[in-house]
Amino acid sequence: MSVFQFGNKKLSVEDKEKRFSQWLAGFIDGDGCFLVSKRGYTSLEITRSSKDEEMLHKIKNKYGGSVKARAGMKALRYR
Repeated sequence: MSVFQFGNKKLSVEDKEKRFSQWLAGFIDGDGCFLVSKRGYTSLEITRSSKDEEMLHKIKNKYGGSVKARAGMKALRYR
């Protein structure tokens, strides 16, 4: 089992994944939405300020998808 340092605590891989999942749930709750198309396809969209680009790319690297600029706004959208 791998262990990661978090402040003074050491976290296992499982704990690190759990923390990421909890963070992601809050991130989606605050700035995202799940969509269902008329054909039944599901998708996730998260729109954030361009200042938060790194966070959106972390999600993209883990789950795939794309991060693109929103037209006329200083914002990015993960899909």
